[in-house]
Amino acid sequence: MPSHTALAVAVFSAILLVAVPLEAVEFSADYVTRVNGKTKRAQIYVKDDKIRLEHQGGVLTDLGYAGVSIVRLDKQVVWLLLSKRRQYLTVALQKDHVPPLTETVEGETARTAVREEMLAKHRVMLFEVTVGSGTRAEHYYQWVSVEHHLPLRTVSRDRDWAVEYEHMVFSKQQDFFFEVPPKFSEWQPPAASTPPSEAY
Repeated sequence: MPSHTALAVAVFSAILLVAVPLEAVEFSADYVTRVNGKTKRAQIYVKDDKIRLEHQGGVLTDLGYAGVSIVRLDKQVVWLLLSKRRQYLTVALQKDHVPPLTETVEGETARTAVREEMLAKHRVMLFEVTVGSGTRAEHYYQWVSVEHHLPLRTVSRDRDWAVEYEHMVFSKQQDFFFEVPPKFSEWQPPAASTPPSEAY
């Protein structure tokens, strides 16, 4: 049976899938996720509805480790780049592929402003957010950039998981970051098979 933490992360990720950016935004940052004491890091690049994640340690697939994933909300796909093989996998966009990129989330039933403060060099508003109701309600703390309206940090009220952007730089991102590199071929599954992939 899934743990309470896993369910909470799944619920929040499902919300993020439909919560695509409402305004054009371009930035790069260190993207950090922490779940039950385990930390994963990636360098993230965002340009409107396109996202590039360069994973520290890679993402495990049946074909080896993919060092880069390109999330294309406009195409509803994710490309996993296998640099050693010069190949890429195409997988359907899933709920846990999309980092938090909006000030509000669909399904929230309460949002309370706690205080304004500084997070690194950014002026943020701290909110307490509730999604759902009754026994299925989930509660989060969210630090939202006052200037850019982005959630720079989101933490479960129980502190058992968190997602955060660190060292953010708002600047124009190159279009080729969000495309499959030249000379990479798409991996094609054998007949009667399905493409290997790994949710991350």
